[in-house]
Amino acid sequence: RDSGNIYLYNGGTLSNRLSGTVSVPATKVWKAAAFQSAFEGVEIELTLQRRAKGSEDPWQNTLITQIMNQFTAENLSGVTMAKTVPKYDEWGRELEYRWVETGVFQNDPNREKNLFQPDSDGGGTFILTQADREVIYQSVTNVQEGMKSEIINSIKNTITYEIEKEWAEGITPTPVNFYLYRSVSGDPLGQ
Repeated sequence: RDSGNIYLYNGGTLSNRLSGTVSVPATKVWKAAAFQSAFEGVEIELTLQRRAKGSEDPWQNTLITQIMNQFTAENLSGVTMAKTVPKYDEWGRELEYRWVETGVFQNDPNREKNLFQPDSDGGGTFILTQADREVIYQSVTNVQEGMKSEIINSIKNTITYEIEKEWAEGITPTPVNFYLYRSVSGDPLGQ
């Protein structure tokens, strides 16, 4: 047909869709200064999620993932990457995106044992072996202006203590208070 001929012939289809793309960046931050040289062999997997912009719909995983590795003391404060994705879905709704952590692997080049335990809010926890001990990390995703995701892994700073009070025979149990003391090495105990 001639250029400029905009007519449909023989059952043709006219598509009227919004198009466009957006760049969705992610920055991975480790808050673990005590173990800054103990990330050799650690890989993380990020998964891109989407939903209709401004909605409270649950986030849906896309098929887009990104592996990040080679963390060093110099880059623990932030490694950034980005992907370009469609701005609209198949129904013409504008989309919003976020990156979430979905995998953590340590000395596992085939990524067979995922250490990451997700929570219901796009974060989770995992345990790495560093300096000959198990270190518990918490992962949190913060979405900033421009759909920039900041995934922060920090050492989980809570410890659960279980206390069981046993009463000697012949003593009547009564309410008991326990006090937990914390001290910095070399300092006296305080309340």
